[in-house]
Amino acid sequence: AFDSRDRLIFVDRQNHRLQLFDRAGQFLEAWGEGDLQQPMDVWVDGDGVVFVAENYERVSIYDPDGRLLSRFGDKGAAPGQFPSFLHGICTDSHGDLYVADHERLQKFERVR
Repeated sequence: AFDSRDRLIFVDRQNHRLQLFDRAGQFLEAWGEGDLQQPMDVWVDGDGVVFVAENYERVSIYDPDGRLLSRFGDKGAAPGQFPSFLHGICTDSHGDLYVADHERLQKFERVR
């Protein structure tokens, strides 16, 4: 995903981090090393907020500078829980978050 600063953000599942590159392919920095749990997908919203779907039933949310803003999720079948690893993540024009796992898609409404 490209962010608001025109950086390309890759999920690096093997090394449990995000890698950021410029448009020329030059490595800029890494986020979440030692803290992310096999990131599976990344999404950047219109405000530059970075949402990360992780393999271990968790979502991490970063500001455009790579600071962790929030984190949620655990294993389970109840609303707000995830029965398996996460496959996809995105937001809509209202800022609501959608998270897909192996079994379902959940919507989390943005609280303002």
